[in-house]
Amino acid sequence: MSTTRLVVTGLLLMPCAAIAADYEFRTRFEIEAAQNVAEGYAQKMEFQARPELHVFPDADSEITAIARVRADAEDRLEVGRPLQEEVSEYSQRAIIGSHGDAELRELYYKQRFGQSYLTVGKQQVVWGTADGLRVLDVVNPFSFREFLLEDFDEARIPLWMVNYIHSIGSDTDLQLLVIPDLTFNDFPDGDGDEAPEYAITSPRFQPGFPADAPPNLAGVTNLGLQRPSDSLQNADAGLRLSTRLGELDLTFNYLYQYDDNPVPYRRINNATGQPVLEFWQEYERTHLLGSTLSTDLSSTLVLRYEIGLVHGRRVLRENLNNDNGVLNTDELSYVLGLDWSGVADTMFSVQLFQSVLKDDAPDLVRDKVDSTVTFNVNSRFFNDTLTLEFMALHNLNDHDDLFRPSVTYAVLDGVNIWLGADIFTGEEAGVFGQFGETDRVLAGVEWYW
Repeated sequence: MSTTRLVVTGLLLMPCAAIAADYEFRTRFEIEAAQNVAEGYAQKMEFQARPELHVFPDADSEITAIARVRADAEDRLEVGRPLQEEVSEYSQRAIIGSHGDAELRELYYKQRFGQSYLTVGKQQVVWGTADGLRVLDVVNPFSFREFLLEDFDEARIPLWMVNYIHSIGSDTDLQLLVIPDLTFNDFPDGDGDEAPEYAITSPRFQPGFPADAPPNLAGVTNLGLQRPSDSLQNADAGLRLSTRLGELDLTFNYLYQYDDNPVPYRRINNATGQPVLEFWQEYERTHLLGSTLSTDLSSTLVLRYEIGLVHGRRVLRENLNNDNGVLNTDELSYVLGLDWSGVADTMFSVQLFQSVLKDDAPDLVRDKVDSTVTFNVNSRFFNDTLTLEFMALHNLNDHDDLFRPSVTYAVLDGVNIWLGADIFTGEEAGVFGQFGETDRVLAGVEWYW
């Protein structure tokens, strides 16, 4: 079934299903505009509609369908018609011209069986509690059309999966995931004059010309993106145990998946007698073991901890080194966070995120230990109608930053307006510094019922 037919079918099922059972129908509309600060052009003028239907055939079952239609007059976030090479056929958006898309975001059936819940269909599963950064929240891939600036619930790409949860007593749940949907992180494509606003350019992720390539190269060949075949044997699988021990909320996680970021391989091919530099991208299997912890240290202070060990992480190298330009190693990542609510209607949060590689090499594009700190403050005024928020992320290795101030005001019940800014600083080689020319101010309005 084509993407367009899949979306249309899902939308038509909404009113049909509602006739036969109790239901709730909600709709959200949003308009957001953004202006580039450095050069003064309009970066974004987007309209979004999000109809959502929940049908309740009986007390133990639910059918949910969520669609999203977007149109952006500026067409700078995804220039032209996105290729969607990273996305499986059944999860792709329907592209409308060069300025819009329509998507069946979620469509699933949920059934309760005693102490168990079975959810089958297209859905999101969120593991982890980190703000702005991800360690365990990797079950669903992400869209990076706006880098890390889009709300995670919107940036996450829902997947077709089977999600089974069984309650063991009152404080423990066991979750099993089977995910045959081979969809990966969706990066905006294009380069040169057709480069999207948030195209990835940092050498941390984009391989440069290897210094150890032979000087008599006959040419360079792009072999493209190589995806695993769509088959059940290539499905991802996950297991999570969540429990409460006294004042501790704990989870233990395992995920067997293809890494959502393709590995940028490079090699020298001498088959024709003259050396040719070949490069391609390929998805590789990884094993993720992780855990989260949350506990109240006092009535106003919460400690959060999230850790993940990835076996089979591929890290880009500057040279080929007879290993196709990558280092195959293990990676330990963690987030340590403190949330303090000692001031009325205000939450302060600080986090330390670190990624530590098991192995090192002199030509890695990143340090063996990579550290980022984040700070977030959220304050509410006038009976929660006015919200002020400021978030900052600072990478300690590259010394680059992302600052995100915003103010949101609830004009009426169901109507919100907001102003904000996204400001990048640092060198072009950094994760944040690469977007130094894309600083923006933005404004939006949202209404829903």
